[in-house]
Amino acid sequence: MEEVKLQATERINKRGKFKESGFVPGVLYGDGTEGSASVKFETSELVRILTAHGANAKVSVVYNKNKNPGMIKEIQREPVSGRIIHVDVQIMSKEHVQSFKIPLVFVGEGELKNRLLALKVHKNEVNLNGTLNMMPESLEIDVSQKALGDKITLKDFKLNKKIKVEDAEEEIYAAVVQGYAVAEEAE
Repeated sequence: MEEVKLQATERINKRGKFKESGFVPGVLYGDGTEGSASVKFETSELVRILTAHGANAKVSVVYNKNKNPGMIKEIQREPVSGRIIHVDVQIMSKEHVQSFKIPLVFVGEGELKNRLLALKVHKNEVNLNGTLNMMPESLEIDVSQKALGDKITLKDFKLNKKIKVEDAEEEIYAAVVQGYAVAEEAE
């Protein structure tokens, strides 16, 4: 897996509104930090990382000539425009056992639609416990061969044996239900 570097720069003005164009304010906290550090991230770099790796991206944070592993933990957005207004990044040592919310990605839904079936998603993330270097960015589940009434549960996940699932064993993440045909309009 490629290393995703996120450059953080100290934010001088820590009070009031942050108005520096081209940057997003944020905070670094966690292992090896005393309290938290008010920082800023270059907007274009942050958007590129989030687009490619998702909202819970694992990153190598470059700050004060140090590079530390971390994870984007929270993104605050402006309600109307969706513009990113603040980012929290947790710094973690590679041995630190932590809880993670990992997004689920269901692939093969097109095949279900071809058979007039649909996937009803009940939960789009799974709660896992382990170290940062063990955690996937997302969990991909192939539903293309599922049949009507099949349920997606923990047994459908392919996880490292050292990762512990915090969710209940009987948790249902999605189910295959009857779809419907859409009549194509005659031209």
